[in-house]
Amino acid sequence: MGELANTFSWSYSRHGMFSECLRKYWLSYYGSWGGWGRGASERARELYLLKNLTSTPMWLGTVVHDVAEEALKALAQGERPWVERAVELGLERARRDIASSQAGRYRENPKKQPGFQEHYYAEPEPDWDAELAEIERQIHNLFGHPVFRRMMDVPERILEVEILRSVPIEGVPVWVKLDALMLGNDGGVVIVDWKTGRDHDDAAIAQQLGIYGIYAVQLRGVPVEKVQALHVNLRHNTHTAHPINAEFVAQSRDFVARSAEAMRAGLSDRERNVAPESGYPMLPEGDERCARCRFRRDCGRG
Repeated sequence: MGELANTFSWSYSRHGMFSECLRKYWLSYYGSWGGWGRGASERARELYLLKNLTSTPMWLGTVVHDVAEEALKALAQGERPWVERAVELGLERARRDIASSQAGRYRENPKKQPGFQEHYYAEPEPDWDAELAEIERQIHNLFGHPVFRRMMDVPERILEVEILRSVPIEGVPVWVKLDALMLGNDGGVVIVDWKTGRDHDDAAIAQQLGIYGIYAVQLRGVPVEKVQALHVNLRHNTHTAHPINAEFVAQSRDFVARSAEAMRAGLSDRERNVAPESGYPMLPEGDERCARCRFRRDCGRG
């Protein structure tokens, strides 16, 4: 097998990182590349480890998302999940993750073993009891939410759950992974997106759902007027409908094209996706975002 090539692609999370900090973007998508291999440089190996560290809020979201994924996949296979069992499995997994990170197992396999920034940087332990209680609360919110309960009533309408796919948009390969895609009442589809954090920007969520709308139209062949999108906030136990129409889909295509072009503007070789580190500067010294960045040690800020 030949060496894996670092080809250019786009995703909404990649756009978010590029918008937040150019150096963080470079470290994640270029500096850490190949850090999993035996022949990797010491810096690339360390950057690969840092790239895979998680913050406590991100980890909580992953645990809850995984519980939702497992429950919906069980539903699609004719099994009815129960909230008590889902809570039990979610908390068991969460406790394993915490113990594994405390033991430093992420250093052996950063991709497979969760590592918390707090442990890597020897910071005070989070209030794990509070985090576990929040996980349990959000799983109960999931099972009690009308959107999820509707899914449980019509499992035959579940079309896909957490499947990573690539869709070409304006000549750019774009990665999407929908939390869930359901068949709607009118023969269309309903995109469902779970959110677990304290604060979410409705405009940013709409942008993300617009990309998912392109996927539904382009690869699923669904007429745009029959695409619906819902974001379900499991922390606050609310949900919001986001309109998907031809104008919004066109705006989303333009958004991806402009974002991808901005990312590629710093490449020294666009065809081979070569990015010089010097073209991706750090944030100004003292920027508050650096204090919570997992790459801060490489930048000399942690």
